[in-house]
Amino acid sequence: MATEKLNSNDEVLAVKISAEYSDLNKYIYMVFFIDKYNSSLIDFTFVISDNYKLLNFLNAYTDLLELYKHIRIYNKLNNHTGPYYDKFNEVITNIISEERNINNLIIYQTNNNNISIIDIFASSMNRFMDFHIGTFDIKTSILDINSVRLLIENVTKEIEATTSSHLPHNSDDPKSEDSNEPEVPVYKLINATFVVDPIGGKSINDITPGDKLIVSINSNTVEENIIYLELKGKKDKYSKYLVPAEVLEKDVQDKSIKILLKLIEGYCCLIEEVEPIKLKLFNPIKDSYVEKEEPETKEKTSFFEKIFSKINTFKLMMFGLGAIIIFVFIAILYVFLFQA
Repeated sequence: MATEKLNSNDEVLAVKISAEYSDLNKYIYMVFFIDKYNSSLIDFTFVISDNYKLLNFLNAYTDLLELYKHIRIYNKLNNHTGPYYDKFNEVITNIISEERNINNLIIYQTNNNNISIIDIFASSMNRFMDFHIGTFDIKTSILDINSVRLLIENVTKEIEATTSSHLPHNSDDPKSEDSNEPEVPVYKLINATFVVDPIGGKSINDITPGDKLIVSINSNTVEENIIYLELKGKKDKYSKYLVPAEVLEKDVQDKSIKILLKLIEGYCCLIEEVEPIKLKLFNPIKDSYVEKEEPETKEKTSFFEKIFSKINTFKLMMFGLGAIIIFVFIAILYVFLFQA
């Protein structure tokens, strides 16, 4: 399929729209998928936030499938639900449920008319944000419908698994057949390594459940980026993430020690070590993992922006065209009356 051109039955229009509201220090980030053949919405997701560190992460994604996955998981981990989100969900649903808007989106994307795509959403989004003006950005692409549906299915299963599923008990453990035994929540394992501190660290032999250690994780996946954001980690010189993790279990074997550590809800790391090393403990006072993000300097909304905050792009163009016509008419009248 990768080397063949998709036919119209297989095509999905993927759209990313973001709107930054500088005077509110907030932004909206939205991704949705449209079945071009049936002219119908497949799914959409969004985030409304003031976390500009998250915004930088989202802007770094060029793959709209990965962007969709990132937003879905981030919303789940941060419990982004409630009347506020339900209201915006209703606003966007009302727009995309109209067949005329769906057809226009497909036509505009075919003609590379991004401004008209933005106009479909701009007025409603600005109204939702108390009539403030957003700075809009857009990206579109055509994807294979099977890859889109598979991604949505996998993300949904992953979210449901970390919410309600449980690890199976060891079949050799006689307690496993005891129905009253509390179940252990499932965690998705993330690759990680210990951070060694030969001078001030704690010997791995003395580590106990409840200790908080610093571990190093990669920065290649959606989950790793979200963990970095949630734990307010730092980057080392190799662009790996250094984050705190809590020891859940310790298994001492003949030639090694295995330690299970919790990163964030639903995500753990299991690290095995064969050397009697000293591990770096997390110190909330010395380790300044809470980074005070300085919001980028935003210019205050100008007088004219406030005037036109309730005017969409089309109306603004009509006002401009009308002003030009009046100016030309006055110039012709001046020449006719005073230069004749």
